[in-house]
Amino acid sequence: MTTRTAILVIDDLHKSRTRAEIQVQASEVAENHNLVLQHTICAPNPDLAAVLEYVSVHNIAVIITPSLGHIKGNAAWVLSRCDLITLTPPSLQRRRERLVVK
Repeated sequence: MTTRTAILVIDDLHKSRTRAEIQVQASEVAENHNLVLQHTICAPNPDLAAVLEYVSVHNIAVIITPSLGHIKGNAAWVLSRCDLITLTPPSLQRRRERLVVK
């Protein structure tokens, strides 16, 4: 069985909870979904293009984030590369594969 990996993306300008609290919750969610939480990206206004490049290069299956605000509400862009789990509200959205017909 192939190990599926996840990363946690936190916009550290959102101060509703501490980074440690978010990491604990994300670790629990990852474990419940049989994921290995590989890395945390925590920065003010994370560069989503760079995050998605990291996802592609490192073959990350899932981005976990506290809420859509941490990815600037850009779920569609994330879902073009990987699955997305939000902690609040709790949700799992699957990657959208594009079908190319020739």
